[in-house]
Amino acid sequence: MDAINPMILKKTIDTIPILTEENFSSWKTQITALFKLGGLKDQILDGEPSLDENDNTIICAIILAKLSATTHNNLVTSANEEDAIALWKAILKRFISTEPSNRARLYNQFANISFDPSNIEKFITERILSLTTFSEDYPPVLKISNNQLLICKMAIK
Repeated sequence: MDAINPMILKKTIDTIPILTEENFSSWKTQITALFKLGGLKDQILDGEPSLDENDNTIICAIILAKLSATTHNNLVTSANEEDAIALWKAILKRFISTEPSNRARLYNQFANISFDPSNIEKFITERILSLTTFSEDYPPVLKISNNQLLICKMAIK
């Protein structure tokens, strides 16, 4: 990470959003680009070889700075707060796993969807966007194809 131009590194870090329950897909894309910029992408994604101490400290600081308070409380433990690879694995487990707690979180997101019968097109468009985001990151059991959504949208028109 030391070889990166400090201005480019700062700009890249500044553009990474705070990770919340709603933006995992875009956050993951941007943080992975940062890992690639630093030449650490394969090490972090594969979990080996372990990061040198300086790179680990920098990546931990960046990841921790880019977590919302809620996400931080749900992810960070004394076991992973100083280990970038362990933090990365905890993030993936929280947002991608098929564990019951993750399924419940996803179910709650969909259960809280409000429907306005006067604007069906907006409702469908919002569902398409949210399901497209889910389809990039979540297990196949949770996926709905874009073709199925387009058929529904056309049927309503």
